[in-house]
Amino acid sequence: MDNKRDSLRGEGRKIVSTRIYRSEFANFFKICEVEKGQDGRAKSVNQKLRELIQQEIEGKKLSNKDPLIKMKEDKESAEEKNMALREQWNFKIVGENENV
Repeated sequence: MDNKRDSLRGEGRKIVSTRIYRSEFANFFKICEVEKGQDGRAKSVNQKLRELIQQEIEGKKLSNKDPLIKMKEDKESAEEKNMALREQWNFKIVGENENV
């Protein structure tokens, strides 16, 4: 067996439970039926959940920065984009940086 399956054995495995609306589950189940696993059959609900959780974890690993630093960088990036759009549209705010 491969390492992914072995990692799901024994004490390293935990059970997670949640309640969702029937309509949400039905939509999720339809997604599972459409997607095919390696064996060519529809993915099981558990298989699809594990896949989504793994994708989320890998996505979070890419940004292991301190949340405050990330917030500051995001704010600066937003301000830069805002300024670029202002220049592109030739939009100027009169009285900016002045007591109005």
